[in-house]
Amino acid sequence: MRGQEHEFKNIDLLEAMKIVEMDEDWPLLHETIRGILDKYFDFFGKLYSLVDINLLRFKDLIYFYYYFELLVNIYKYKGKDFEPALNKYLDAYHFIGCKKCLSEYRKLPAEQRVELELAATGTPKKLEP
Repeated sequence: MRGQEHEFKNIDLLEAMKIVEMDEDWPLLHETIRGILDKYFDFFGKLYSLVDINLLRFKDLIYFYYYFELLVNIYKYKGKDFEPALNKYLDAYHFIGCKKCLSEYRKLPAEQRVELELAATGTPKKLEP
């Protein structure tokens, strides 16, 4: 899939997020999506580890609030089936640090969270510390 563009639908993302015993015989698109998700969620776990050992404060992760907002409110942006699929995926594959980032983000007052305008620009409305 390198160097090629692929359009995928919500159903492809949901299929790629299914929990299975053995990761084999996936269509190439779903295998690629899973690889991307794993790297994405692992990265947030690494960020949280820096918060956990006090090298960063959670508010230092403000640049990533956009992504935390997408995940915390995935049901709004992708549909109601995505929230349980995401939670199962994070639990099954032990993305604990990512879950902790999302938990910390949920605790923020509304005025510190990001308001998304995906239909208009795809960029966050506010990103001020």
